[in-house]
Amino acid sequence: MNFSIFSSNLKPRRWFRLALCGVGLIVACLLGVNLLIDPYDYFGVSPLHQQVQTNERVWKADYLKQHHNQFDAYILGSSIASQLDPKLAGELTGNRFYNLTMSGANSYDFELFVRHMLEQNYPIKRLLIVFDMSIFWSYGESGRAYESNHPIVSGDSSVEFYASYLTQIHFWGTADKIRLNLGQIPPPPHSSYDRSTGTYQYGHRMRMIEEDEEAFLADSRTLNENYLLRTERPTENFEASMAAFTRLLELCREHQIQVDLFIPPHNYNYMNRILFNQYAEYLRALTELSSFWNFSGYRESNLDNHLFFDSMHFRPNIGDLVLQRIYNDGDPADEGFGDWVDRETVEAHLETKRREFEHADTLFPTYAEKKAQAK
Repeated sequence: MNFSIFSSNLKPRRWFRLALCGVGLIVACLLGVNLLIDPYDYFGVSPLHQQVQTNERVWKADYLKQHHNQFDAYILGSSIASQLDPKLAGELTGNRFYNLTMSGANSYDFELFVRHMLEQNYPIKRLLIVFDMSIFWSYGESGRAYESNHPIVSGDSSVEFYASYLTQIHFWGTADKIRLNLGQIPPPPHSSYDRSTGTYQYGHRMRMIEEDEEAFLADSRTLNENYLLRTERPTENFEASMAAFTRLLELCREHQIQVDLFIPPHNYNYMNRILFNQYAEYLRALTELSSFWNFSGYRESNLDNHLFFDSMHFRPNIGDLVLQRIYNDGDPADEGFGDWVDRETVEAHLETKRREFEHADTLFPTYAEKKAQAK
């Protein structure tokens, strides 16, 4: 007797039922894995508590939906803004800050979140916006599951949003989360989230720094590039980014929201990849919209690797200095740390920055020269 499911005696209807059951089983397994493992922390019910990468846009939108009356000010920025202390910002201003940092955030996210919060009547008196250099050339969603906006913010269908997450294969996110919780890989840099403040701590990196800071710095690839690779950045998103930021500022003026804007400190290794002409174009465009503090360039703080986790992310100590400079010692004549830039001062400011770039060009070899030296 032949019990094989491939028997030619099976009728087409039974074949269809078997195929349907097989597909259903695969879908059920996929749903179960994504719900149980929850690689990007959409639901917060996974027994695997250590997180490799969490979708901050999702859980922060959910958290603020329940707790928005506790805050009247927000820090807006990409992950670069994660080390700004909302408690210190509150002490310096008298506001109640929440750090709304979001991985890879840009003007698109800023406008979307603020518009959503105002539509829901969240109390907002002040925004501290961290406009890092990458925001000038990026716009919109990245397409990565851990950077998708919450449907209550985007206005998309909640059913489609969660169904899409549950029915996708998140291979690396799932595998890394399992390996992390089994102790097979070290914690990621941003391993500790405080949902009540919106910040996250670089716990693993801080422990390495406490144990041997110089070894940590020596082991950092991005802090040891030490070469020039100045390349033209794509410009197709520049106008969209500026347009979204213009709409955001208009929205803030309409609702009497104070906007404090700054370009954060970038390590010299990051600045070594930027063309001065584009840098100048970006800053001129920003002054047409708003005055701001500029902490980027090649000042002493930008050249000190001890103030950075990597070439993009500064440590909490320099974040505190930024807040003190903006809110407690805002003398535009003080050129020691950070510069106040507006339409009247931008050209003089850019002349200073041009000299900084030119000096940096004498300090570091080009990528081709360093590569040739290594042979």
